[in-house]
Amino acid sequence: MIIFDDVTFTFADAKHPTLEKVNLEIVEGELALVLGETGSGKSTQVASFLSGRFVDGNIIQTQTRVAATELVAKRVSAETTCYVDIKTGETETGDWEGPLVFCTNGCLAQRLARNKRSLRKCAVLIVDEVHEEGWERDFI
Repeated sequence: MIIFDDVTFTFADAKHPTLEKVNLEIVEGELALVLGETGSGKSTQVASFLSGRFVDGNIIQTQTRVAATELVAKRVSAETTCYVDIKTGETETGDWEGPLVFCTNGCLAQRLARNKRSLRKCAVLIVDEVHEEGWERDFI
């Protein structure tokens, strides 16, 4: 469950709050959509903002392509103190460590196909770029 109770948040280099007096409750299993203009921080800010503050467990964020996965993960890693794990190969095995895990849609789909329980530590799943077509997104 994610609960925001009168949350105001300002990034270190910002002049104005990114969030101001937000009240929100997302219960386990509920779907939430985040919409915003290009460049507003949906891909780079949402996961790092939630991690360690409002979520107990892993946050997994998918991207459609390897290059996008690596780019977003590296940017988030540079802007946060959280450990960021990057998974891009479809044969990724073992635990997905760290509070933030970035992977391709294909990598996540393959992991789910092998073992649906392998994501039991996942508290939040962010499927980025859902408008892009692909079997992996449909499978997820």
